[in-house]
Amino acid sequence: MEPDQRFLPGDSLLSAIELERVARVCTELGVRKVRLTGGEPTARADLDEIIERIARLDIDDLAMTTNGSLLTPDRLERWRRLGLDRITVSIDAAEEELFRELTRSTSSVARVMEGVDAAIAMGYRETKLNAVLLPGLNDSQAVPLAGLARAHRVDMRFIEFMPLDGGGKWTSNSFISAAQTHDMIHEVYPLRPIGRASKSSTSELYEFADGSPGRIGLVAPITRTFCGACNRLRISADGSIRPCLFGSTEGDLMQLLRSGADDPKIKDEILDAVWRKQSGHGIGTDRFRRPNVAMNSLGG
Repeated sequence: MEPDQRFLPGDSLLSAIELERVARVCTELGVRKVRLTGGEPTARADLDEIIERIARLDIDDLAMTTNGSLLTPDRLERWRRLGLDRITVSIDAAEEELFRELTRSTSSVARVMEGVDAAIAMGYRETKLNAVLLPGLNDSQAVPLAGLARAHRVDMRFIEFMPLDGGGKWTSNSFISAAQTHDMIHEVYPLRPIGRASKSSTSELYEFADGSPGRIGLVAPITRTFCGACNRLRISADGSIRPCLFGSTEGDLMQLLRSGADDPKIKDEILDAVWRKQSGHGIGTDRFRRPNVAMNSLGG
């Protein structure tokens, strides 16, 4: 993605002011961590305003997940000054040719990792990398990506591919499990388990047994479900509320926001969505129903 491809929201997406209001209501309900994700948040031309508005709320942490193509020093410095605390970069290959094939962009692994190094140097906390491995596509990248963690002193998290693909091609044989990823890395770089950072953390962490910097995180929503500890709530750019990525019901904040609803009504809509959250996603059971939206419109 190049800078001239960024866009301003139209009538179908929440504005920066509306997003700030929703975030403020969420903080009044106890939310203390906010993540800007995608799609690709840097595609928004009003991203600076969004960061500035949300950062001034009563929160402990403001993070962003990005593909890293626009992590230039000037942007990183500006976002840090506006109040962005953490950055996570999605990168599914460490080898340049495969990276270009997967991203279909003019960016590169070297360019993305320069941005990661710059973020660390500027004081962004807990900079992380995310990857999703797929059989026959980029499963050869487990070890090279682990090498990035060691070389750049960051957490490299591998997330199991979930049935949230727009093409509906997910099957029980179409993903690389956390155990498979662990074994591929462990064979080259022996790993030592260190548990989860917190009870609600989605990632099982491992350190390198040889003392090398960097860590490996395994996020296993399919094979090691953590639904019972999940405390996440997603507000999409069009105002939908999803307390679960695989939920079949959504709340609608946009209609309320644009019809003059007061804050108590906004709170009631959010709380109602949370109370309707199912106990688990049910993947692999007869009760599982594939959501009608794709991951690139929901975020992680």
